[in-house]
Amino acid sequence: MILAIIFLITDLFMVGIAYAVYGRTAIAGYSDGMVLGVHIRREKQEDPVLVEFMKNYKKDVRKVYLGLGISGVVICGLCFWYTSIFMCVWCVWFLCYIVGAVGVMFRNHRKLYDLKIQYRWGTLGEDTEDSTTMAGVDTKTMMHSERMSLPLWYHIVLILILAVPFAFKGFRIYLGTFSENSQGWILFLTSVIVGVVFLWIAWIFKRGANRIYSENSELNFRINYLEKRSWSICFLVANICNAIAWLYLAYRMTKEEWIYNLDIIIYVAVTCVPVIIAIATSMWIKKQKKCTTK
Repeated sequence: MILAIIFLITDLFMVGIAYAVYGRTAIAGYSDGMVLGVHIRREKQEDPVLVEFMKNYKKDVRKVYLGLGISGVVICGLCFWYTSIFMCVWCVWFLCYIVGAVGVMFRNHRKLYDLKIQYRWGTLGEDTEDSTTMAGVDTKTMMHSERMSLPLWYHIVLILILAVPFAFKGFRIYLGTFSENSQGWILFLTSVIVGVVFLWIAWIFKRGANRIYSENSELNFRINYLEKRSWSICFLVANICNAIAWLYLAYRMTKEEWIYNLDIIIYVAVTCVPVIIAIATSMWIKKQKKCTTK
């Protein structure tokens, strides 16, 4: 029961975070002169081909994340059967989660770029200020891309910290003595996987190209710095919460030799904090971008 609840929350949490950061790009449509990170002239946003492409892309995104969410919930029922079978199925689900979340984004990004070349959406048919701005390349902004986010080694340190409980004899005895010790190993591996997922998301976001909002180099730098720094902090806080949640359960397993309902409530509360922070971060960034671009 406890294992099913923990994995249920973990699965929904990972799918929700990935959708909030990457999936909702489809809902945004034409934003800041770009569609899915591809520069397209503003007057082309109503092009029937582009409209149809975005319509299909939104359907693909919803299908992928809805499928991942539902399947992630359903497989948790295997916890009431055989834990070993559940873990094998969950590993397959996790692989599908990575392939699906990344694949739907990059596959359609490439397809849109090909459409841009085919229909000449990026050419300067008219020397409008909008077209010139979107075609320009801000060298200063692009050069400082990776410096805007927090270092990735912060996440690596947090993942290594997850192994700290193994340094205590009491915890090792618990894992090696009690009949339900597999639960401790499963929770540990789950926490490591979640930590790696946050590291992966932070790496993708850090490597992402900066956006060119205007011909003002300083403005471009400020907005991109605001976005990358804020989201990198958000991802780091999420990984910190993941580490705290696991260390708390490890402490309770060592001290009480069991995990009670109150422990699950505390675990859930801690793991829900990043969701709240992610929503607040998104709202704050939008507000700051409006103030900056005025």
